[in-house]
Amino acid sequence: MISKRMNLLILDLDGTVTKSDNLVRFTYFMLRKEKKLKFLLFFPLLILLKFHLISNIKFKIYYSLLIIRNLGVDYLRDCARKFVYTESFQQDLNPEIIKYINEQENTTKIILSANYDFIAECIAELLKIKTCISVNLATSEGNYTGLISGQIPYGKNKINALTDFLLNKNYTKTIGLGDSESDLPLLQYLDEGYQIKHDTKTNKTTFFKV
Repeated sequence: MISKRMNLLILDLDGTVTKSDNLVRFTYFMLRKEKKLKFLLFFPLLILLKFHLISNIKFKIYYSLLIIRNLGVDYLRDCARKFVYTESFQQDLNPEIIKYINEQENTTKIILSANYDFIAECIAELLKIKTCISVNLATSEGNYTGLISGQIPYGKNKINALTDFLLNKNYTKTIGLGDSESDLPLLQYLDEGYQIKHDTKTNKTTFFKV
Protein backbone atom coordinates (compact mmCIF):
# COMPACT_ATOMS: atom_id res chain seq x y z
CA MET A 1 0.00 0.00 0.00
CA ILE A 2 1.33 3.47 -0.91
CA SER A 3 1.92 5.79 2.03
CA LYS A 4 -0.90 8.29 2.46
CA ARG A 5 1.72 11.05 2.63
CA MET A 6 2.54 10.47 -1.04
CA ASN A 7 1.03 12.47 -3.87
CA LEU A 8 0.79 11.24 -7.45
CA LEU A 9 1.91 13.49 -10.32
CA ILE A 10 0.60 12.49 -13.78
CA LEU A 11 2.45 13.99 -16.72
CA ASP A 12 1.47 14.31 -20.34
CA LEU A 13 4.45 14.29 -22.73
CA ASP A 14 3.88 16.06 -26.05
CA GLY A 15 3.42 19.81 -25.56
CA THR A 16 3.84 19.44 -21.80
CA VAL A 17 7.16 17.90 -20.78
CA THR A 18 8.38 18.81 -24.26
CA LYS A 19 7.34 21.94 -26.12
CA SER A 20 6.38 20.10 -29.32
CA ASP A 21 5.20 16.72 -30.61
CA ASN A 22 7.75 13.96 -30.07
CA LEU A 23 6.40 11.63 -32.76
CA VAL A 24 6.80 14.36 -35.39
CA ARG A 25 10.36 15.04 -34.28
CA PHE A 26 11.21 11.33 -34.07
CA THR A 27 9.88 10.82 -37.60
CA TYR A 28 12.19 13.54 -38.90
CA PHE A 29 15.04 11.93 -36.94
CA MET A 30 14.40 8.56 -38.61
CA LEU A 31 14.34 10.17 -42.05
CA ARG A 32 17.47 12.26 -41.55
CA LYS A 33 19.66 10.00 -39.44
CA GLU A 34 18.47 6.50 -40.31
CA LYS A 35 17.35 7.12 -43.91
CA LYS A 36 14.21 5.04 -43.34
CA LEU A 37 12.06 6.12 -46.27
CA LYS A 38 8.93 4.33 -45.04
CA PHE A 39 8.64 7.14 -42.46
CA LEU A 40 7.63 9.40 -45.39
CA LEU A 41 4.19 7.77 -45.04
CA PHE A 42 3.83 9.96 -41.96
CA PHE A 43 3.08 13.05 -44.09
CA PRO A 44 -0.11 11.85 -45.85
CA LEU A 45 -1.32 10.58 -42.48
CA LEU A 46 -0.61 13.96 -40.94
CA ILE A 47 -2.60 15.71 -43.68
CA LEU A 48 -5.56 13.41 -43.03
CA LEU A 49 -5.31 14.18 -39.31
CA LYS A 50 -5.02 17.95 -39.80
CA PHE A 51 -8.12 18.00 -42.00
CA HIS A 52 -10.03 15.86 -39.46
CA LEU A 53 -10.42 13.01 -41.95
CA ILE A 54 -9.06 10.59 -39.37
CA SER A 55 -9.02 10.80 -35.57
CA ASN A 56 -5.91 10.89 -33.42
CA ILE A 57 -6.57 7.28 -32.44
CA LYS A 58 -6.89 6.20 -36.10
CA PHE A 59 -3.70 8.11 -36.88
CA LYS A 60 -1.81 6.08 -34.26
CA ILE A 61 -3.26 2.82 -35.59
CA TYR A 62 -2.31 3.59 -39.21
CA TYR A 63 1.15 4.90 -38.27
CA SER A 64 1.82 1.67 -36.45
CA LEU A 65 0.56 -0.54 -39.30
CA LEU A 66 2.22 1.36 -42.15
CA ILE A 67 5.48 2.56 -40.60
CA ILE A 68 6.42 0.64 -37.44
CA ARG A 69 5.40 -2.80 -38.68
CA ASN A 70 8.30 -5.25 -39.13
CA LEU A 71 10.88 -2.94 -37.55
CA GLY A 72 13.03 -4.58 -34.89
CA VAL A 73 12.12 -3.85 -31.28
CA ASP A 74 15.73 -3.41 -30.17
CA TYR A 75 16.55 -1.33 -33.24
CA LEU A 76 13.66 1.11 -32.82
CA ARG A 77 14.21 1.50 -29.09
CA ASP A 78 17.89 2.16 -29.72
CA CYS A 79 16.89 4.84 -32.26
CA ALA A 80 14.48 6.39 -29.73
CA ARG A 81 17.22 6.41 -27.10
CA LYS A 82 19.58 8.19 -29.51
CA PHE A 83 16.78 10.64 -30.36
CA VAL A 84 16.17 11.70 -26.74
CA TYR A 85 19.87 12.40 -26.26
CA THR A 86 20.15 14.68 -29.30
CA GLU A 87 20.77 18.36 -28.67
CA SER A 88 17.53 19.32 -30.45
CA PHE A 89 15.46 17.08 -28.15
CA GLN A 90 17.20 18.40 -25.05
CA GLN A 91 16.39 21.95 -26.16
CA ASP A 92 12.74 20.96 -26.67
CA LEU A 93 12.33 19.93 -23.04
CA ASN A 94 10.32 22.55 -21.16
CA PRO A 95 12.65 23.78 -18.35
CA GLU A 96 9.76 25.20 -16.31
CA ILE A 97 7.98 21.82 -16.33
CA ILE A 98 11.20 19.96 -15.52
CA LYS A 99 11.74 22.35 -12.60
CA TYR A 100 8.15 21.77 -11.42
CA ILE A 101 8.65 17.99 -11.58
CA ASN A 102 11.88 18.16 -9.61
CA GLU A 103 10.32 20.37 -6.93
CA GLN A 104 7.58 17.83 -6.12
CA GLU A 105 8.68 16.07 -2.94
CA ASN A 106 6.99 12.99 -1.47
CA THR A 107 5.47 12.45 -4.89
CA THR A 108 5.27 9.45 -7.19
CA LYS A 109 5.63 10.58 -10.80
CA ILE A 110 4.26 8.80 -13.84
CA ILE A 111 4.03 9.59 -17.54
CA LEU A 112 0.62 9.07 -19.14
CA SER A 113 0.90 9.60 -22.87
CA ALA A 114 -0.81 8.71 -26.14
CA ASN A 115 2.62 8.36 -27.72
CA TYR A 116 4.18 4.98 -28.48
CA ASP A 117 5.90 3.06 -25.72
CA PHE A 118 9.35 2.99 -27.34
CA ILE A 119 9.46 6.81 -27.37
CA ALA A 120 7.65 7.50 -24.09
CA GLU A 121 9.70 4.99 -22.10
CA CYS A 122 13.00 6.42 -23.35
CA ILE A 123 11.89 9.90 -22.24
CA ALA A 124 10.78 8.50 -18.88
CA GLU A 125 14.20 6.86 -18.53
CA LEU A 126 15.89 10.18 -19.26
CA LEU A 127 13.77 11.93 -16.61
CA LYS A 128 14.29 9.07 -14.12
CA ILE A 129 10.54 8.41 -13.99
CA LYS A 130 9.92 4.73 -13.33
CA THR A 131 6.33 4.34 -14.52
CA CYS A 132 5.19 5.08 -18.06
CA ILE A 133 1.68 4.40 -19.41
CA SER A 134 1.58 4.77 -23.18
CA VAL A 135 0.60 3.05 -26.44
CA ASN A 136 1.81 -0.53 -26.15
CA LEU A 137 2.85 -2.13 -29.43
CA ALA A 138 2.55 -5.86 -30.04
CA THR A 139 5.72 -7.76 -30.92
CA SER A 140 6.57 -11.13 -32.45
CA GLU A 141 10.01 -12.73 -32.74
CA GLY A 142 11.78 -9.49 -31.93
CA ASN A 143 9.84 -7.32 -34.40
CA TYR A 144 6.84 -5.03 -34.10
CA THR A 145 3.72 -6.53 -35.66
CA GLY A 146 2.10 -3.16 -36.39
CA LEU A 147 -0.74 -3.94 -34.01
CA ILE A 148 -1.54 -2.06 -30.82
CA SER A 149 -1.95 -4.02 -27.60
CA GLY A 150 -4.68 -2.65 -25.36
CA GLN A 151 -6.26 0.78 -25.46
CA ILE A 152 -4.73 4.01 -26.69
CA PRO A 153 -4.59 6.39 -23.68
CA TYR A 154 -6.02 9.42 -25.43
CA GLY A 155 -8.84 11.69 -24.27
CA LYS A 156 -11.20 9.95 -21.83
CA ASN A 157 -9.21 6.73 -22.28
CA LYS A 158 -6.52 8.34 -20.11
CA ILE A 159 -8.93 8.11 -17.17
CA ASN A 160 -9.40 4.38 -17.80
CA ALA A 161 -5.64 3.85 -17.99
CA LEU A 162 -5.09 5.80 -14.76
CA THR A 163 -7.88 3.90 -12.98
CA ASP A 164 -6.16 0.61 -13.87
CA PHE A 165 -2.87 1.95 -12.51
CA LEU A 166 -4.49 3.16 -9.27
CA LEU A 167 -5.95 -0.25 -8.45
CA ASN A 168 -4.86 -1.22 -4.92
CA LYS A 169 -2.90 2.02 -4.55
CA ASN A 170 -3.66 4.95 -2.27
CA TYR A 171 -2.41 8.52 -2.72
CA THR A 172 -3.13 11.66 -0.74
CA LYS A 173 -3.64 13.77 -3.84
CA THR A 174 -3.56 13.24 -7.59
CA ILE A 175 -2.05 16.10 -9.61
CA GLY A 176 -1.83 16.31 -13.39
CA LEU A 177 -0.24 18.43 -16.11
CA GLY A 178 -1.44 18.47 -19.72
CA ASP A 179 -1.53 20.91 -22.59
CA SER A 180 -4.37 20.05 -24.95
CA GLU A 181 -8.17 19.96 -24.97
CA SER A 182 -7.96 16.17 -25.10
CA ASP A 183 -6.26 16.21 -21.68
CA LEU A 184 -9.12 18.11 -20.02
CA PRO A 185 -11.24 15.05 -19.08
CA LEU A 186 -8.29 13.60 -17.15
CA LEU A 187 -7.27 16.92 -15.60
CA GLN A 188 -10.83 17.55 -14.40
CA TYR A 189 -10.99 14.02 -13.00
CA LEU A 190 -7.93 14.56 -10.79
CA ASP A 191 -7.80 16.31 -7.43
CA GLU A 192 -5.66 19.04 -8.97
CA GLY A 193 -5.28 19.43 -12.74
CA TYR A 194 -3.36 22.08 -14.64
CA GLN A 195 -3.55 22.86 -18.33
CA ILE A 196 -0.28 24.42 -19.38
CA LYS A 197 0.28 26.89 -22.21
CA HIS A 198 3.73 27.58 -23.58
CA ASP A 199 4.27 30.90 -25.35
CA THR A 200 6.95 30.44 -28.01
CA LYS A 201 7.49 34.20 -28.32
CA THR A 202 8.26 34.82 -24.65
CA ASN A 203 9.40 31.23 -23.94
CA LYS A 204 7.20 31.30 -20.83
CA THR A 205 4.83 28.62 -19.56
CA THR A 206 1.58 29.43 -17.77
CA PHE A 207 -0.32 26.99 -15.52
CA PHE A 208 -4.14 27.15 -15.62
CA LYS A 209 -5.99 25.22 -12.92
CA VAL A 210 -9.01 23.38 -14.35
